[in-house]
Amino acid sequence: MYTMKTIGVHYLYQAISMNREKNTDIGCRRCGNCCHVDVTAYVTIEDVQRWEREGRQEILDHVRSNNVTWTSGGIINKFGSNIRTCLMSCVYLKWYGPIASCEIYETRTKVCRSYVPGSSNLCPQYNEVRQVGKEINRVTD
Repeated sequence: MYTMKTIGVHYLYQAISMNREKNTDIGCRRCGNCCHVDVTAYVTIEDVQRWEREGRQEILDHVRSNNVTWTSGGIINKFGSNIRTCLMSCVYLKWYGPIASCEIYETRTKVCRSYVPGSSNLCPQYNEVRQVGKEINRVTD
């Protein structure tokens, strides 16, 4: 038997899943929060192969010179900082007033291409989605 709470939560998760799959309803606000990571730690072999095909030597040089290392304690960059605690921003993040912009948007990494606004706590919209869930729980309890 379904209750109002399970129906409400079901629709909330369905909406979040739809946004993750289609990336339609939650638009990027270009706040730059998801860009405050050392992106070189997340480069895939497909990214490297694409940049080689595109002749993007400047990106390849940056990735290769950053010397990111995987350790038992996490990902460590060339400065010795753990990526999870490092507050470095992506070198390709540029600001135009309050608007964040990616200098390599057309050929950005797979992790950046796959990121869905609102899908993690990096994004301020994540808290809004969680708040909707709390409100549904409050109303249906």
